[in-house]
Amino acid sequence: MRKQDKRWRTDAALWEKLKPIAHEMRVEPTEAEKKLWKYLRKHQLQGEEDLIRQEYLESQPLKVLRFPNDTVLNDVNEVMKHIEAHLSSTL
Repeated sequence: MRKQDKRWRTDAALWEKLKPIAHEMRVEPTEAEKKLWKYLRKHQLQGEEDLIRQEYLESQPLKVLRFPNDTVLNDVNEVMKHIEAHLSSTL
């Protein structure tokens, strides 16, 4: 017995109408979609790459400071204060 294909199916005529709309929506998502995908991407396993990059940078005479994108976009003054405080404490 063949396993049932679990992907969405639609008839060919309807798909030909939907395909350009689907493409446009992928290329130009709404603000809500952009926000949702941003949060969904946070849960991808990119942590290992970040840790490797951070380990390399800190093996140099560098210090890594991390800030969430939302903080940079919505409260850049807070980010600047944190950077200034870190610089003052290392001088």
